Amino acid sequence: MIRNIFQENSVHSYEPRDFLMEEFGRGSATYFSILYAISTGKTKVSDIAGVTDIKATSLQPYLYELRDVLNLIIYELPVTQKNKGINKKGIYKVNDNYMEFWFSKFYPVINQFELGNYEGVINNLIKSVNSIVPYKFEDICKEFLVYLNNNSSYLPFSISKIGKWWGKNKLEPNYNQEEIDIIAINDSTLDIIFSECKWSNKPVDTDVYSNLKMKSGMVPWNNDKRTEYFILFSKLGFTDRMKETAKLNNIILFDLVKMQEIIDSS
Repeated sequence: MIRNIFQENSVHSYEPRDFLMEEFGRGSATYFSILYAISTGKTKVSDIAGVTDIKATSLQPYLYELRDVLNLIIYELPVTQKNKGINKKGIYKVNDNYMEFWFSKFYPVINQFELGNYEGVINNLIKSVNSIVPYKFEDICKEFLVYLNNNSSYLPFSISKIGKWWGKNKLEPNYNQEEIDIIAINDSTLDIIFSECKWSNKPVDTDVYSNLKMKSGMVPWNNDKRTEYFILFSKLGFTDRMKETAKLNNIILFDLVKMQEIIDSS
């Protein structure tokens, strides 16, 4: 697929560049730098400002164009956040997998490609795919939960909202940032799912569940009323110890084989 897109004289190699230049003309360089920043993990306004040399207070018009006009980026808040307006907890993400890959991996080496180093650039792009898959696995797992919610009774409750959560660990002196890959909730029944997605070359053990259980206590959402459920996703299955823990604690486990079986039988 990489070779089909990125090749000599292929119009697909430069589609994002050509699109932005057509939209913004001479001003496209600013949008290039913003999209590159977001694609490489600078997702907060302060971080974007730091690498683009644009004042944080001056970024909003550009972000508005990319988000609300062109739909190239999205603005996310922790899924349990009540106030959905723009605030310091929010992050920006590129809203298209190809666009994100193009800016994070191809854009930095586009000059080498234009100078004729096609094979070298393509080989590096192919290698870089492996570093992206773990993050995209979270998206796959999220889509799978949405699929289950809409097409089966496999889940313990009907989901009304699903997304990611992040926040400070107030149990530690440094208030380090913590994340939970997926949280799904029902605002009416006060049910909540905490989920972790692991794309690794070994089975998931109980330490992953223990860490998720610990982080679940940091999530400020109906803490004294909610009913909690836990779901773990794994590329290569689970240890016997984790399977036994799942039986004892009613934890739902999914690996790639199980996910495919459910989809095939639906």
